[in-house]
Amino acid sequence: MAFMDLKDILEDFMPMKQTLKFLIPLTTLALLTACSPRVDYRGKAPEIKDISKIQPKVSTTYDVLAAIGSPTFESTYGPKTWFYIHKKTETMSFFKPNITEKNTIAVTFNYKGIVQKVEDMDPEMQEINPVAHTTPTVGADRTILQQVFSNFGRTAKKTDKK
Repeated sequence: MAFMDLKDILEDFMPMKQTLKFLIPLTTLALLTACSPRVDYRGKAPEIKDISKIQPKVSTTYDVLAAIGSPTFESTYGPKTWFYIHKKTETMSFFKPNITEKNTIAVTFNYKGIVQKVEDMDPEMQEINPVAHTTPTVGADRTILQQVFSNFGRTAKKTDKK
């Protein structure tokens, strides 16, 4: 068994050196692109120039549809109100999305369909915090297992057949 001299070792290392020249920049590029956030846009963000076309006490529902399009949603009770909601989020790899921009425009109409007001709502007031308490119910407080197994062992009454 012969030992390899230093020249043979260096010659064997040269192709590996060429491969490393290619792999190191490629790995660096892959790591840097993994650090860029993913940006998501949700909803409709009307342009300011389009919103300025809507005039209170003059514009109708048709004018609003022509200027900024159909709303994200409409109110179900109270005065007829159309809401245009926009939200921009950025997500870094597997972390929770970070809201970077949010905006809500509310257009309120009277009963004839004429715009009463156009309101740019405060983003801080858009958060909804649900109430934590539960509604009490009348009746026995039984666990889920008691409810499931409560009918086992019961039999139907036999009726006399004549």
